[in-house]
Amino acid sequence: MQNNEPNSIHRFFLGGVGPLILLALWQVAYQATIFNPTLLPSPIQTIEALFALMQSSYFWESLRQTFYIFVIGYSAAIFVGSFIGIFFGSSKLFRFLAMPVFDFFRSTPVTVLYPIFVLFFGVGALSKTVMVFFSCMLIITVNAAYGVILSNPTRSQTLALFGANGFQVFYHVKLKEALPHIFVGARVALGIALIVVILVEMFMGSDRGLGQLVIEAFTAYETAKLYALIIITGFIGVLLNRLFLLLEKISIPWSYANAAGR
Repeated sequence: MQNNEPNSIHRFFLGGVGPLILLALWQVAYQATIFNPTLLPSPIQTIEALFALMQSSYFWESLRQTFYIFVIGYSAAIFVGSFIGIFFGSSKLFRFLAMPVFDFFRSTPVTVLYPIFVLFFGVGALSKTVMVFFSCMLIITVNAAYGVILSNPTRSQTLALFGANGFQVFYHVKLKEALPHIFVGARVALGIALIVVILVEMFMGSDRGLGQLVIEAFTAYETAKLYALIIITGFIGVLLNRLFLLLEKISIPWSYANAAGR
């Protein structure tokens, strides 16, 4: 049977078609002055601003500051959220008691809670890190809990019949079936973490950071630099997502094998 699915080289080239079309439309809009050139600089001006940013030490210091907050908050959220979620999924009583609270805060935008974080943790890096942690931890917790809840009871009963103890049943069935759900939650939280760290740097104020660079470019009306920062931030998001998908494929190969067999 012929496989019509494009290979990796074809996917690479096909993936570049969309950005090229977007650049072409952008250039046409600039040439036709559909928008004010001050508001929409040309792609060439934006690329020049992008290269100028790459040569700036302030940009790299800002990028490092953003990633510092992002990595600490996100990593802590994965660890704590997975642990709490597995415990929620394993304990029906605790789940009924605590899950409504988690659902409430998960449904509340973290930006609404911004004043509370400032009051308790100040306006420094700590409050930004805690906001990233809090927004991501809730998502991962709920996904981990449902991963345990939705684990196959037949497999657990079969292992128990063959003499497996509670820990063995948990490890070989519940944890392994919960991991794909945890990864889904962590992948969703990845984008949320990047959004939150950029937003809090923009509106909370900072001496450096990608969000601070964005707000400085906006305030100074440096639109080419502003668009360049948007492109850089989007590229970082895409790169992080690709790396996460690779990590997911390596960490839970059985999930991909099950999906391929459907």
